[in-house]
Amino acid sequence: QEVITREVIETLDKGMPSHQVVLTDTPRPRDAKYQEYFAFFYRADRVRPTFSSYVPDPDDRFVRDPFVACFAVTNGDRDELCLMTVHIVWGKRVGERKQEILALDDAMRWAQSKDTTSAWVVLGDFNRVVDDGDADDRPEEEWAELLSPDALEVPLMHIGVDVPTTLGADGYANAYDHIFVSASLGKRVVDAGRFDFVAEHCAGEFDTCKTTVSDHAPVTLRLRARSAPHN
Repeated sequence: QEVITREVIETLDKGMPSHQVVLTDTPRPRDAKYQEYFAFFYRADRVRPTFSSYVPDPDDRFVRDPFVACFAVTNGDRDELCLMTVHIVWGKRVGERKQEILALDDAMRWAQSKDTTSAWVVLGDFNRVVDDGDADDRPEEEWAELLSPDALEVPLMHIGVDVPTTLGADGYANAYDHIFVSASLGKRVVDAGRFDFVAEHCAGEFDTCKTTVSDHAPVTLRLRARSAPHN
């Protein structure tokens, strides 16, 4: 996400010969000075892309349209995994973020209409926490439709990264980056979390990492293979 120039991705792709990339051909938003692309890297010896598209947004509910890509195992004949990447607007008011999150269930209905047999992952920078830590222990109201068991053909659950992932001047600040998966994948989750690249690559200097690498730490999800034993 937040790929500002295609050249960066193309350079990175050349440096990873075992991988290929699904890269959007046009940025979002189309008519703004600040634009970004979306990219999915994948192991070409393991999977092949079968479908990719921006989610149609005729009512202009998103500043950056979510982007969907589906993949199948290389030696298989059906889709195995579909992913929708999301970068919710920051905006001038929190209400703008909530409105885009409220539109995600409709985006997912369109996406799942293209594929109802695959497992689904929704991931990205949502610029909002899922649960603000209040006493009711439930997701905030804007997430209700996306996470309702009856809202989607393939219901989603929040795997989540319940630790801060955005970088402040001297520490992690906000838990804005999330991962949602369909129930079939939820049973196969080995672990999910934040990759602390500040400690790994910036000697613990948050301000250095924020200005030279990224203002968000990567979030990760590891799944047990379908054929792997459950222990």
